[in-house]
Amino acid sequence: LFRSASALLARQALEVALKTFWSKVAPGVEESSVRAQILCLERFISSDIAREAAHSWSGLSRSCHHHPNGVIASADDLRHAATSVAASIDVLEGACP
Repeated sequence: LFRSASALLARQALEVALKTFWSKVAPGVEESSVRAQILCLERFISSDIAREAAHSWSGLSRSCHHHPNGVIASADDLRHAATSVAASIDVLEGACP
């Protein structure tokens, strides 16, 4: 339960940062799906950071849902994703005018 909550909070933090970023850099994009927002990132920030953000968001999204086989993300996986999200948020905030 705590791991799912951690994954959800980290994913939401990234989504809020994306929405804020797009509302300042390219208004209107924030109304698109998160997947579309992430796909557009490489045109505005480092492609490595954009790919890492996409990877983290995707992994966190999987961790937020119940899986029939009972597989859940490990604490280390969630720690890594949270660190990646924090780095992505720093870049997004730094890229805003």
